Amino acid sequence: MAPPTVSGDVRHDGEDAGRPLITPALENVLTAVARRICSVAGPGTSAAIELAPRGQWLATVGSDSLAYTVTGLQYRCNDGPALAPEAVRLRHVSDLGADATWPVFAAGARRLGVRGLLAVPLAEPDETVMGLLVVYSRAAEPLAPEARTRVRVLARGLSATVTALLAESVPPEDAGRDPFGSLTDRILVEKAVGVLMARHECAAGTARSLLQETAFRHGTALRTAAVTVLATFTPRPLHGS
Repeated sequence: MAPPTVSGDVRHDGEDAGRPLITPALENVLTAVARRICSVAGPGTSAAIELAPRGQWLATVGSDSLAYTVTGLQYRCNDGPALAPEAVRLRHVSDLGADATWPVFAAGARRLGVRGLLAVPLAEPDETVMGLLVVYSRAAEPLAPEARTRVRVLARGLSATVTALLAESVPPEDAGRDPFGSLTDRILVEKAVGVLMARHECAAGTARSLLQETAFRHGTALRTAAVTVLATFTPRPLHGS
């Protein structure tokens, strides 16, 4: 099954509510790069690219369904490197079970089979962080030093490519939007994805696609569709209550 995409995510600020966050061209480039990075990192790896120039989240693009699932997990549990790309420095975690940086995320990721990760910031020419590349490893052995070096080299090339493509896909008036509102919206969306997963007994990618289709069908922002899903959610009572 093809991984879910983020080109359906739409803005939610006034007149821009129906415009795609990134162009299909940029999404295709990022998907190809994410898969290339996995081939360099080695077997049992998945890669996720978070774009958040100037603190404004634009997109999450993954190499496969696991990359999207692990990224979504971070927004649902409010813990993990994806939540604040600008605060993450180059970081290799060989064993999530022994690392205390993101304990809630680590526990959930390990349940998904993820054993370690390599987080590499994506920077603009002036060294301003505009996103994050995270390679998740399911292999028993940590990423080899040679593989980590090659991933960092690819990340530098990716940064240059994204800088050029973003200049075409993100209008100047969109710079400087409130990053806290953006993070709040991402958390709402991922919570709604979790509700849809439980409601339809489906995978995260399928639930995200359902949410995007709902937003498009009603002509609303993804955030609005998420709020509607959450408003209709009734937790199941505990046994015996």
